[in-house]
Amino acid sequence: MATAKDVRKLAEHAGVFVDTWAPGDGVTRYRFARVPGDYFSWSGTDKLDTCLGARDALLFLRGVIAGRSLERVQQH
Repeated sequence: MATAKDVRKLAEHAGVFVDTWAPGDGVTRYRFARVPGDYFSWSGTDKLDTCLGARDALLFLRGVIAGRSLERVQQH
């Protein structure tokens, strides 16, 4: 089972910032951004995505990491 700790660790590895919001409906929201901040302050191009639950957040982060790997390959 995916945890918030897993998400934070992978976000750090991916080089993105993450903050959470749990409004009480049983689903934690994970918001990702390019710059430091918090869940409600990120907007525009700084905000990358918002995921519902740790499982979706990990999937998003794996995509970020894969995309960056492809960019490095294409630059060579």
